[in-house]
Amino acid sequence: MILWGKTAEEMYKEDMEKKQEELEKEIEDTEIEEFKKPDPPLHIKLTVAILNRSLNFLPSKDKTRKLLVLKILTEGLEIIRDWEDELLPIVHQIWSPLVQRFKEFDDPLIINYSFQLLIVLAKLSKDFIKLRTTKEVLPSILEVLNKLSKESYLKDKGSAYRYCQAYKLQLKILENLARILTDLDVQEEKVNETMDCIYKYLSDKQPIPLQAASIEFFKILAVYDPKPIKTKAEGWEAENVDNEFEKNVKQLCIILNEIK
Repeated sequence: MILWGKTAEEMYKEDMEKKQEELEKEIEDTEIEEFKKPDPPLHIKLTVAILNRSLNFLPSKDKTRKLLVLKILTEGLEIIRDWEDELLPIVHQIWSPLVQRFKEFDDPLIINYSFQLLIVLAKLSKDFIKLRTTKEVLPSILEVLNKLSKESYLKDKGSAYRYCQAYKLQLKILENLARILTDLDVQEEKVNETMDCIYKYLSDKQPIPLQAASIEFFKILAVYDPKPIKTKAEGWEAENVDNEFEKNVKQLCIILNEIK
């Protein structure tokens, strides 16, 4: 039988081919839909908008404004932590002005707030800021610790130093720097450089809370990678006999020997 110049068999074949094409297109569209990332919810979009707007004021000369922006960024990044496509572009924009805040050596409060933001960045973006942190920020942090170690020397109980912003900055860094190093998996060379800096705070002439925080710093690093820390501590133990470092170095070695 022939209809419209085609046999029934030819028409059947064309019909089947058409249905096959429609089916393949439907499957393809479904796969595209399945792999398409969902749009972020409204609260994420609003947070991103606020963070982007706030970034414009991070280089501000107004201290109050800078502190507010650093606080907003620190808390806002936690909100969008699971939305990488929104998070990383903001981290990228934060970086350059944040590096400059760590160079405001005469303002420990600005550096403190900047350091708190760095803690969050290291936790959330890791490899994205690893090299830039060790190259552009860590040297400034160590410079601050080296400088302030002289100011806090012999400033223990009864000293007004414990109430100043410089002391609060030292304590904040000593309590959290090891976590940043481990979150970013910083190379051993930079870890050694950092340990040599923190070593100054093992002196019994430093405020006791700073001594305790420095010991905890080494303990956290040792849990992460014990060998280089133990090697360093054993060297210090041999060097320090009957001096201001002996007590804390010995205590550190005992703690490290308990870590498997």
